[in-house]
Amino acid sequence: TPSPREWLLLIGLGLSAGIAHFMLIKAFQNAEASGLQPYNYAHIIWASILGFIFFGSVPEFWTLLGAALIVSGGLWVFYGDARAWRRR
Repeated sequence: TPSPREWLLLIGLGLSAGIAHFMLIKAFQNAEASGLQPYNYAHIIWASILGFIFFGSVPEFWTLLGAALIVSGGLWVFYGDARAWRRR
């Protein structure tokens, strides 16, 4: 059973997550998904940093290669959409 301090942390986490999801919904209402996706790649960076800090986990070569492929493909699509949008 969580202690009172842990309950406060859980409530704070829930509120933070709720606010973050609300802000994400608002972002998708005001912009195209292809324009927002590059910002989503920050999750890969933060997951790697926090995994190292809290668990001492260093990403393996194949993980870094896969992340690089995903990010480069997404950025390629993003820049292609940006060029197409400018031509309109």
